[in-house]
Amino acid sequence: MSYVIYGTGAVGGVIAARLHTSGADVTAVARGAHLSAIRKRGLTVVSSAGSEAVPLDTAADAGEVKWTDESVVFLTVKSHQTQAALDDLAAHAPHTVSIVVAQNGVANESAVLRRFRDVYGVAVVLAAAHLEPGVVVQQTYPTAGVLDLGRFPAGTDERAENISATLRHAGFRSTARADIMAWKYRKLIGNLANGVSASFRPGPESDLLTRLAREKRSRSWTSRASL
Repeated sequence: MSYVIYGTGAVGGVIAARLHTSGADVTAVARGAHLSAIRKRGLTVVSSAGSEAVPLDTAADAGEVKWTDESVVFLTVKSHQTQAALDDLAAHAPHTVSIVVAQNGVANESAVLRRFRDVYGVAVVLAAAHLEPGVVVQQTYPTAGVLDLGRFPAGTDERAENISATLRHAGFRSTARADIMAWKYRKLIGNLANGVSASFRPGPESDLLTRLAREKRSRSWTSRASL
């Protein structure tokens, strides 16, 4: 399989770099100054192990990608960019392409399924940052993150298992899960705690709200695990 990382920002950049260094065939789709920097000096990945420049094949859009019947797209753009990305992919990618939705939220998979038949969801737990052109920060090491995946709306198959194995070889934790959307909903609930720090000043009240949000997340995980 060959991998197209559509959106080489923080999350997409770490995925692209780790896949490439593990020996996978990777093309990184980026734009603007970030794309120019990657083409000039590679993608610089900063982690606790140091800094490395990872040379990547690049494309400004799907029209520049060298597609094959075995191409797999990791869709890693922000959710508000999904429709534009799908328009681009639909215009240039073969209809056999598999789309792996490595985005937060739970609505993108449905949008992708309207355009492509082979869709996989990913529960992304990956701490990363992208603050300057050509540079991403991998904030956990040696494990780069957790990328569990499964078919949308449900199930697993040989391709899901193969992609998961490739991710594990690249330094991620990854399991093919038949109920991947349940895992994505759990993460959505867990993110409720983020709204507290964004809306309230630090203090006892915000601490209490954060604790309650985390308890709600914990209960959702426990309830699902008992099914």
